Amino acid sequence: MWAEVAKVVAAAAQAVFGYMQSRSDAAERDRKQGELLEAIELTRTSVISAVNAQTIAQLKGELEGYETRYAEYDARPQDEQSLVDIIAETANTLGWLGANIDSAPHRPGADPAAMELALESATVYIALMFLRVQVMMEHQVAWGAPAVRDIPPLLRRAIARLEMLRRCVRRESDDRFGPVQVTRSADYTSPVYGYRFDGRMIVCGPANRAGANAACDARRAQKMNWEYSRYRDGAGPVLAQAFESMSRVRADLLRPGGRLTQQGQTADPGGRASR
Repeated sequence: MWAEVAKVVAAAAQAVFGYMQSRSDAAERDRKQGELLEAIELTRTSVISAVNAQTIAQLKGELEGYETRYAEYDARPQDEQSLVDIIAETANTLGWLGANIDSAPHRPGADPAAMELALESATVYIALMFLRVQVMMEHQVAWGAPAVRDIPPLLRRAIARLEMLRRCVRRESDDRFGPVQVTRSADYTSPVYGYRFDGRMIVCGPANRAGANAACDARRAQKMNWEYSRYRDGAGPVLAQAFESMSRVRADLLRPGGRLTQQGQTADPGGRASR
């Protein structure tokens, strides 16, 4: 599942960045709109798996609705309300998805069902966040609406949520490891350094060698990183990828010469833009 989410993050982020750079080119904006809609379609058809049937049906229905309505948008005078509606309604959907993410347990194994729900919700939250950001930028480009100034605080909350969830995944993965310790092994006549992983002892080597303790610590750290990269189908690195992409969008909006500064807006230390 998370391999598909990684594709969504890459495609959606590229579409949003391209859109930001092409705001004076209507044809290019249309192309980037299509790329983002393809990422939403991938989320709806390939990523969502199983929290429960009712939740999945609701998510698929809502994503399909947003996808269809944005696909039909053509910057006609009567279309502005469609953007306003998408912005308002995605706020509600992102709200309850965010609450699901916030329910992730900070103690490994404390609530497996809540962790599953948080991860499933994050797969949709990421795609929908990129969609909402692009719609808000389109509202500003086509209609001069000030919604773009709300994007940095919106992304700031999303970035914090994704980083929190990534840390929960990392803690779960690392919790499978025991500390480096001196122990006995049938393969050695003298004591050895080793550590436990998933209940089995991983032997590093004889404890009487110079630097053996530090070497075992380094091997354990390397394996922890490797196992984390694969844990839960690679969810942690993909969450980090989404974190970085959203951070780049936010930074680009706030940089000198970016969208907000071009509009004569600045951001306070908390991230909220104001005139």
